[in-house]
Amino acid sequence: MRPLKIPAALLLFAVLVAASSPSFVYGQEDEEEFTQTAPADLTQDDTEKAIKAFNAGQDAHEAGDLDRALEHYKEAIGLMPEFPEAEYQIGSIYESRGDLDRAEQAYRLAIEYKPDWTLPMAALGGLLVTKGSYQEAGAVLRKTIDLDGMCIPCYPAMTEVLLKTGAGPDVLKTHLQKLTILTSKAKIPASIWAAKAAVERKTGDLPAAEESIRRALLLDENSVPALAQLVEIRIESGDAESASAIARRLTESDPASTAARIQLAKAEHLAGRSQNAVSILEPIASSEESAKELLATIKLDSESDPGPLEKLLADRPDDPGLLGRLCEMTRRTAPEKALDYCLRASKAEPANINHAIGYAGALLQLNRNPEAAALLTRLKQSFPDNFTVRTNLAFALFRLERFEDARAEYEWITSKQPELAAGFYFLAICYDRLGRYPDAMANYQKFLRLADPEDFTDEISRVELRLPILQKQIKEGKGKN
Repeated sequence: MRPLKIPAALLLFAVLVAASSPSFVYGQEDEEEFTQTAPADLTQDDTEKAIKAFNAGQDAHEAGDLDRALEHYKEAIGLMPEFPEAEYQIGSIYESRGDLDRAEQAYRLAIEYKPDWTLPMAALGGLLVTKGSYQEAGAVLRKTIDLDGMCIPCYPAMTEVLLKTGAGPDVLKTHLQKLTILTSKAKIPASIWAAKAAVERKTGDLPAAEESIRRALLLDENSVPALAQLVEIRIESGDAESASAIARRLTESDPASTAARIQLAKAEHLAGRSQNAVSILEPIASSEESAKELLATIKLDSESDPGPLEKLLADRPDDPGLLGRLCEMTRRTAPEKALDYCLRASKAEPANINHAIGYAGALLQLNRNPEAAALLTRLKQSFPDNFTVRTNLAFALFRLERFEDARAEYEWITSKQPELAAGFYFLAICYDRLGRYPDAMANYQKFLRLADPEDFTDEISRVELRLPILQKQIKEGKGKN
């Protein structure tokens, strides 16, 4: 972005965002919003020299010579100590270099000298988010939005504040409405669509989140926040390879990004490449708390005893990764505990279908088949191609002796995985119980061809005992066609 050049004769100071700043570029018609009359005790000569130094700083800033730009901005401040536009530009340079403390100091001075100037307020809010000071960031961003409802950089930063501080459904709904209104405007950047996707994902509306990401990537195919949201959606849906490919793309475009490396580690771990994940996390675990926590979780994942994870959960009670892992680990051995872990994981991460699947699995383990069937039917409506959902639903229906409904599910299962012997076994029984003997015979025979004798010893024996009787029933014309 190019800084706006202000003629020295105007004795006005207007600043546009330089290339390193995240804020909007304002046109000449907006000059009056960013003006300040020189203090009365300054001489005409000092004022003109300050403006000249500031404009020289803008020229250097635009050319990418940040050292020289910094010198000129500081020279301008030496001539005119309360120069908010120069402080703002100094802040933007320090922020671009990662010197967040100096950047924060400069932004605060700019706001002190010009209290209602939203440009440094938005920059300060975003910087505080980067530093993890979410409560103060929220206060700064809310005030900025009150002053300027079209402060575009404020909304992605405010979105992160709300998500990091665990804002409730009503607050998220109100924020989503504001984002939706913004996306109806012209020339809205990809970052707003990505922020909208983040809120939609948090509230469990995955189709809407996917659409918002699609819109963001149409505007900017390399949008980091949009791609980061897409990685999370792929991880939550269990698509490890896609998540890993996108996360790797993010790490290649910004090797210094710890957030991208953490996402890549999560995807690699999900794909079963836990050692890769450990290698990615170890170099950053000492300086990044979230990387340290994920590394500890991955190493604990090899535990067959949930005890160590439960101890870790005491310090991180809302960690969806820990809760999800415990949900999976205890589903068969302690299904009552699994119900609690799965439910808490789902509340912490509502878009992650695996937690709901785990909850349904625990219900099946407890023989609470009507509840399991009801939940899995709802999941099927949203995820009709999820194989685990369909398999568990089929089993729940089978247990409830809803053989016609179970038959339809097993038909789908065997069409998707025709090498799956167990699918044909249950499909055959469904046909058998429905009195459709020829279909039962055909599927029993498919089962016998596919079944490994070591894995299906009892089932093979049952089928072999049933076949002669079934063959006789078919010869006698019994059953339905």
